Amino acid sequence: MIAGDVSQARATHTAMGDWCVADHFITGDEPVPTPTWYDRERWAMRVGVIGPGIQLMQTMEKWSCQRLAGPGVFGMCAAYDYLAGEACDAFVAGFNYLLAPSCRDDRVFHQTAEELGDEGHVVSTGGQRMLCLRTTYLYGQARVALKAAAARYLDDPMAKLVDILLRSEPSLREGLVELVSGLWTAEHGFIHTGHVTFSIRTPWDGDIEWEATGAHNVLDAPWNGPCAGFSSLQVHQKPMRVALRRWPF
Repeated sequence: MIAGDVSQARATHTAMGDWCVADHFITGDEPVPTPTWYDRERWAMRVGVIGPGIQLMQTMEKWSCQRLAGPGVFGMCAAYDYLAGEACDAFVAGFNYLLAPSCRDDRVFHQTAEELGDEGHVVSTGGQRMLCLRTTYLYGQARVALKAAAARYLDDPMAKLVDILLRSEPSLREGLVELVSGLWTAEHGFIHTGHVTFSIRTPWDGDIEWEATGAHNVLDAPWNGPCAGFSSLQVHQKPMRVALRRWPF
């Protein structure tokens, strides 16, 4: 249903050890934060525009994670359970769409949208399928893990959405599947803010993991710093262009 080898990405992350990337979304006229490096010889960073009025700042360093969030700056790093920031416009650390970048089944998301009623709408463009949501869901944490069997019993908006997806989408119950999640706003357009991985073995035996990350945004900016040549930086970034041009609501 989605391109990409999730298992390979996890193996690469394990091999990286404590070399991890932190993402910071900088909105409006907020200045780019100035990092203070734990080790001045072991870091890399880059900053670039990813949408109207919003920049993405990515940093990588050994044994640490830059925590630069503040007014108009949202930071996230699942490896260090880091999620912080304050809104100065419509941008928040959450999502209101799910994207299947490469999908051959025209039925994907339609049953979910039917159950959501006016809260969900499916848009298809070429091989892409997107479930647009009227409600914005907040992550709350940089990494959220759920058991498939427990999702329907949890009093949490994200768990309830997961339960609807598992009951409505047979393709999500076929092993390892990853969807990109993101936030559409009138100010910034489509900004990817994370991904959700379904690892389902049977209807009652499986895991769902949501991770807040900016890795799926298209960022045309070079890495700088002593570790700018690390191959792991290229593995981290998995850009997904959105074919959809208009928000359906």
